[in-house]
Amino acid sequence: MKLIKETESGIMLLQIPAFSDERGIFIKLADQRLNEIRPFEQRQLNCVINKKKFTCRGLHYQEGEFAESKIFSVLKGSIQVVACNIDNRSSYYKQTFSELISQPDIALWIPRGFATGYCTLEDETTVLYSSDNDYHPEAEGGVRWDDPCLMNTKLPAYKNLIISVKDLAWPDMI
Repeated sequence: MKLIKETESGIMLLQIPAFSDERGIFIKLADQRLNEIRPFEQRQLNCVINKKKFTCRGLHYQEGEFAESKIFSVLKGSIQVVACNIDNRSSYYKQTFSELISQPDIALWIPRGFATGYCTLEDETTVLYSSDNDYHPEAEGGVRWDDPCLMNTKLPAYKNLIISVKDLAWPDMI
């Protein structure tokens, strides 16, 4: 894996090893060499098949010992990934970040201490993401897509969002 860019708060855009020829493309989605950049022990590997454009998932996080780093990539389609720093001890608290991912050989690594989510930009978008901690529903929290702290992410004006009732009900960040 190759580091393309990194924010001051630790979010990294990565180039994933890929090989293509007339048969198609081979992509190494997990690579222990990531630990040369940042320690990451994969605990979960999740594949989400989103049927419709403008399906929004998140922004989610887990609190305390259940906090998790995540790596997002796209196998098909494109997504706008959003991350918001929720660590009130951090000098980057409430800082937001957004990145378009539309190539399967690009990944976004988001450290612990961020709420994360994405919105699909095409029908039939397949998202693959890894987490370095187990999911614990009792530790889950969230940030709404229309929370005022996200206004500086320069997201497109999405219309007709497909979003869960649970994700619409998250409270404002304090």
